[in-house]
Amino acid sequence: MRSKKKTSMTATLVLGAALALMAAQQPARAQAAAAPTVTVPDLDGKCFGDIDRTLRAAGLRPKATDVHGPVDADAASIGCAYRQSPKAGTRVPRGSTVRYRSWFEAS
Repeated sequence: MRSKKKTSMTATLVLGAALALMAAQQPARAQAAAAPTVTVPDLDGKCFGDIDRTLRAAGLRPKATDVHGPVDADAASIGCAYRQSPKAGTRVPRGSTVRYRSWFEAS
């Protein structure tokens, strides 16, 4: 009899732990599914303030890395974006950061 009680109690504990784990994961799944996504715009040809305005209008946060020489081989014109990440066309959660590089003449 004692063996049956012990087995029953163990099964109840395991079932309770599994249910608690599933319940804990539900809010995270619901939040991930409900998070609105946006398409990352193409920054190619965008310079200076146009970059930030374009990203903010899409619901994204700009993060520039300014290069003050030597200039990267793939650099765009002065003050224009290049090496964008994530790439244009990628779907990301609203509020995500889009990183890019731009260069200026060193003084």
